[in-house]
Amino acid sequence: SAARAAADLASLALRESELRAPFDGIVTARYVKRGNLIQPNTQAFRITQMDRLRAAVYVPERDIHKLKTEHPVKLTVDAWPGKVFTGTVLLINPVIDASTGTVKVTVNIDAKQSELRPGMFARTEILYDHREQALLIPRDAVLTEDAAESVYVVAGGHARRRLIRIGYGDAGNFEVLEGLKAGEQVVTTGQTSLKDGAKVQVVTPLKEPPAAAAAAPAAAPQEG
Repeated sequence: SAARAAADLASLALRESELRAPFDGIVTARYVKRGNLIQPNTQAFRITQMDRLRAAVYVPERDIHKLKTEHPVKLTVDAWPGKVFTGTVLLINPVIDASTGTVKVTVNIDAKQSELRPGMFARTEILYDHREQALLIPRDAVLTEDAAESVYVVAGGHARRRLIRIGYGDAGNFEVLEGLKAGEQVVTTGQTSLKDGAKVQVVTPLKEPPAAAAAAPAAAPQEG
């Protein structure tokens, strides 16, 4: 009957008026209000999957040969100072952005780290190599001139300039591949005004033998 057909059409319209997301998540934004007329393909809500966080990192093209998927990643955010979060490289875009000279790297973040939220800005470190017992010196000790690195080594109360070859570096240290031995003292302050053979005075002498993997920081130019 006509009444039956009308009821069926109304029931179908009611079922089709229900909005269902194809995945589980949390509603993080609503773009419509009760009673609004929604047109087809109109965005009504934004739903975020909190258990699938990803970060987009843009890496200079000179470093893309070092990267592989599954490389571990460390992340830090301003909201949690001093805390390090972890992730892994998920995707490496095969195309270089010509305007920036960078490659987009997608990092998959461990879902158990509930402190992280979508939209946060993070500083990242991609760990693409690991070296045991590396010889380290403070970054401030290294002088660069004509694309060559050198340091002033303290020996017998004098500063001797010595060429070195450096490897990896971070915010505070450089790895030394050649030119230094563990336990040698290097000048870390005032070395830009030193001359080879100048007398120096150790400001903080070592009280204990240095660790096998670190060159001892020391020495400043002697005044007078």
